[in-house]
Amino acid sequence: MKTIDTLIRAAYPLIYIVTYEEKRVEACIKDVAAERNRQFLTWSCIDGIVKNNTSDESTKDPLAALDYVSGFRESAIFVFMDFHPFMDDPMIVRKLRELADTLKPQSKTLIIVSPILKLPFELEKQVTVIDWSLPDKDDISRLLGDVTEKMKPRLKMSFSPDEREGIIKSSMGLTLDEIDNVFARSLVKHRNILQEVAPFNC
Repeated sequence: MKTIDTLIRAAYPLIYIVTYEEKRVEACIKDVAAERNRQFLTWSCIDGIVKNNTSDESTKDPLAALDYVSGFRESAIFVFMDFHPFMDDPMIVRKLRELADTLKPQSKTLIIVSPILKLPFELEKQVTVIDWSLPDKDDISRLLGDVTEKMKPRLKMSFSPDEREGIIKSSMGLTLDEIDNVFARSLVKHRNILQEVAPFNC
């Protein structure tokens, strides 16, 4: 989150985040937007531009979406999901090059979020690429706490410090969604989250 916040404060216009963890990244960027008093908008080819939970279907086309960004009159952060398939289009590349020059003085940032890095040579000097790290111990600990709290009405779960540490360590190297799925499978099979259960053998 600190890296994203720093880049946005430094007015980097185009950022490309490589990750499978779309939800976690989106939540992080949304928090940054709130802290910096900026509008937060997302785009996908399914919904188009989404602002305040309202989608604009006229912006499903990627070039139309970039035109929307260009014409937006407030300071904002735009998060474009899975934009990589459109990076072969010369018109998209040209529009992104133009946005790299115009967004900065307007306090607007365009962030592409995708599991695949696809960056044309023409954009290599204008787009800042970030490889999003997998969840750390604190992230996993928070998820474990959330799951435990959610299951309290149905199951009695408690972990010693060593058990908790074992669960967290065994979950390292996975995305939050994968960890959540592992916890869910363990709960279904064992009615508990067991530290000796390997992530893909539960």
